Amino acid sequence: MAQEDFVPRQDNQFLAFHDNLTTEAAKPGSTVPAGDLSTLQADNKQLHQDFGAAVTADAEAQKATKIKKATRATAEKNVRTMVRQWKASPTYTEATGKALKVAGPEHVVDMANAKPTLKGKAVPGGATIDGKKDFAEAIKLFSKRDGDADWVPLAVEMHMPYVDNRPLLVAGKPETRRYRGIYIVNDQPVGQYSDEIVVTVQP
Repeated sequence: MAQEDFVPRQDNQFLAFHDNLTTEAAKPGSTVPAGDLSTLQADNKQLHQDFGAAVTADAEAQKATKIKKATRATAEKNVRTMVRQWKASPTYTEATGKALKVAGPEHVVDMANAKPTLKGKAVPGGATIDGKKDFAEAIKLFSKRDGDADWVPLAVEMHMPYVDNRPLLVAGKPETRRYRGIYIVNDQPVGQYSDEIVVTVQP
């Protein structure tokens, strides 16, 4: 049967292994040749020296990283405060912002392909539909229930979530409702319909 490698992979385990090996090799009656013992002892001394230095260096590095992060956080907070004040000043211009590189890049929206993300949740006697308007003024919501030939407009919602508390089609029977929505900008639909979501409304 094949045996596993006797040399431990982890540094701390290897150091303990090497300590034991060196100690046992130095005991009276050991069969380890004198030259090999000298090599073991020299290696063991160097291991302890270099492993100890590495532990100290790691601790110092962690300390330095912690200090660096705190320094950056302070500097970033100060920068944001100052820039906010500068931008509120009547002397601030777009050219100044570009020169100082404090004008963030414009967020370009692909209006043709933009679509909202909706989430639905069943509540007693109805459902709530939530989603972010993002750049839009509102989200126009549609629903489809059993028997509906097409999507039925529900609302143009400016303040999500929307609560759909329509009575069940059959009293006392759970009902599957499908929902989708589209962004509204300047009172007009923009982009694509959201992915369809399904909510099972309980009596």
